[in-house]
Amino acid sequence: MSCVQRENKNEKNQLDISFVIPAYNAQNHIKRSILSIFDSAGKATVEVIVVDDCSTDKTVDVVQSLMQEFPQLYLQRQPENKGCLLYTSPSPRDQRG
Repeated sequence: MSCVQRENKNEKNQLDISFVIPAYNAQNHIKRSILSIFDSAGKATVEVIVVDDCSTDKTVDVVQSLMQEFPQLYLQRQPENKGCLLYTSPSPRDQRG
């Protein structure tokens, strides 16, 4: 399993919730899902981990573009397609909330 790509170097923030979004060829829906989480978070401190299962579309590009705006958004890319049951849970060391 690949490590979570974290751009935010300040990892000391306490999190209330970690959201994990499994993704495979989700370019048409992933942005709306991510924005919905951040818009609904209110005062809660959240992180969103997108686990990409070797998408062949622009899913990764969409997530990476949003990472510029949301430092609490992380991308974990699988080296090969494993199917949703095997990639929906990043390792506990990757989740902080």
